Amino acid sequence: MSDKVRRICLWAILALLSASLSLLERPLMTLIPLPLPGFKLGLGNVCILFCLYRLGKADAAIVYGLRIALTALLFGSPTSFALSFGGAVAALSGAFLAIRAPRLTPVGVSVTASSCHMVGQICVASLILKTPGLFVSYLPMLLILSVPTGILNGAIASVLISRIPQKLTQTHRR
Repeated sequence: MSDKVRRICLWAILALLSASLSLLERPLMTLIPLPLPGFKLGLGNVCILFCLYRLGKADAAIVYGLRIALTALLFGSPTSFALSFGGAVAALSGAFLAIRAPRLTPVGVSVTASSCHMVGQICVASLILKTPGLFVSYLPMLLILSVPTGILNGAIASVLISRIPQKLTQTHRR
């Protein structure tokens, strides 16, 4: 199999797995009593982190974009797409900066991305709803919750990165 085909297959697998985890966590979140509508654990982001560490920044952005498009087309709305897209751009930006820090582990990168995701979503929500007060009323709670979810997702990604053989995801970098 050529490297290009292998890379595209990896994108598809990771995007579908990421979308599946995102969809599976929706019913799970109904069991956790939180007074924050729309909050999720972000389990699908484990696949994005794995991709970032194994394939690189561009590949992670592609997989993230595929996941957002897939979930929005199948189960979302224009508003949910805009919120997801804004969060993804912010999360990827944060992760791309954080991964450059030599001592930062996938857990640290994940917490950074999770926090940035919340900021990105609040920016989009404030624009859509014309409610800048969300930065004061809603964002602090989301940022507090982004730390444990970032730790959880980063820890899972770390285990996968260390235990899945490199040869299964190895391609020649572009």
